[in-house]
Amino acid sequence: MQRVALWVASGLLLASCTVPSGYHPGLIEYGRVASMRACAAGTGAEFVEAKLRWLNEFDVANNGGSGNSPGGDENYRAPRFSNLPAVTAHPYKTDVAAAFDTSNSFFKQELCSLDYVFIDPQFNSPLAWGFWEAPRQGSGRLKFVGLPTRLWSESRVRLSQVEDLRLTELLPGSRGWGTRPRYTASVDTPAVGLISTLAHELGHIRWQNGDAVGDPSCDPRSASRRGDPLRRERSWADVREKHPINERFRFFGQEFPEGTEPNGEARKHVDLGNKPAAAAMLQRIHHSGRWASLLATVAPDEDFAETYKMMALRGVTNLMFHRRDTSDRGVSISQHLEDDTTLRAKAVCVGRYLMVPW
Repeated sequence: MQRVALWVASGLLLASCTVPSGYHPGLIEYGRVASMRACAAGTGAEFVEAKLRWLNEFDVANNGGSGNSPGGDENYRAPRFSNLPAVTAHPYKTDVAAAFDTSNSFFKQELCSLDYVFIDPQFNSPLAWGFWEAPRQGSGRLKFVGLPTRLWSESRVRLSQVEDLRLTELLPGSRGWGTRPRYTASVDTPAVGLISTLAHELGHIRWQNGDAVGDPSCDPRSASRRGDPLRRERSWADVREKHPINERFRFFGQEFPEGTEPNGEARKHVDLGNKPAAAAMLQRIHHSGRWASLLATVAPDEDFAETYKMMALRGVTNLMFHRRDTSDRGVSISQHLEDDTTLRAKAVCVGRYLMVPW
């Protein structure tokens, strides 16, 4: 009964977690709120000292030992960890500390809601993962994110690298496409890339099995002045009804079954070798002001996580999408958050749901 978002070489695995009735992530006990505020006012070095740990053992791929069945929670084994070995501390400590220092005030507070950030040396771990404990797992309250060492060894740290990997994982036929569309960032440091990676996983934790969509104020259809940003069957408010909580896993890029998604259309064009049509589809998605990325079009929880990611990057960098087979000068996805767009409307309702200033 846990929630984990795993970004693996073949994709993201998503598992769901039920949470206590009436639970709301904005309603945290006073002592923890005070601690989070003190953390958010601190430095990256202090954040690393308090939160960053070396993961010695945790069955990431099997949900901490719980497997795919809610009945398996009695087999859960909490992470075993230690302080980072001195010989391997760099660049992990330096980059994570810089990510905290570079973050905007919104995301600093969000990062401080995590109990731990793990550096994960396990070879078979995905390229990013997030987890929260369900009531029958361990303490029943820990939230943590894993950053595998492979992020560094495979040069997947910078924001442009992260976004390019996601695009090629969603469109595997695009590998070797010389004029494949790409992303650029005005500030493209490892710190900014880690903000993006941490935010996407923390966004999945915040989603918490669709509890985010239970609040009518976080329905983009009612928040947007530009009409329905999602088709009826894909609106956030309908997710729990159409996709029961026993659907604990979903692979990266696996679309919800209703209708044809923009991601599927782009993939179809790539697989057919119609690269101009695929590039045009990607261009429409990013120019529309509706979506934070191609990944956001896959499913409502990815839309939520990617919108949340852009909120974390706000004021930190200017993320742009470029179509390279034409004279297109690119579009700023970051600017969509500042304009009267559906993406901004979604960000506003995410902030309202989380009860945090944005």
